[in-house]
Amino acid sequence: MAQIKTKATRMCQECGEPLAGLKPGARFCCTKCRLSFNNRRLQRGAELYDLFMAMRYDRAAAQDAGAWSMLCRMAQQMRDDDVGLRAGRKSWQPPHRVLQDRPDLHAVVVIRPKRRA
Repeated sequence: MAQIKTKATRMCQECGEPLAGLKPGARFCCTKCRLSFNNRRLQRGAELYDLFMAMRYDRAAAQDAGAWSMLCRMAQQMRDDDVGLRAGRKSWQPPHRVLQDRPDLHAVVVIRPKRRA
């Protein structure tokens, strides 16, 4: 018996409702869902930011405090929240979407030595 391929229904990233009838690039069914999704990311991001910056620029203190383990525990707690409160819908953007918003992250900085006169 031949399988019939059906087009996957796009769902709101926040509430999970179908996005039928909305423009092709839509990710949310309404403004409330978009704001809720983005506010959660902002709140979570602030916590991650502090630990990541410590890991990058104050490595000894970050290592002494166990920053990497804290980051991993926080990520697990966030994922557990997604599974329990959001029916498993991811609350993060895929890397390609981040790069669409931040093309400068693709750039390679080349610092040329100054020429002597």
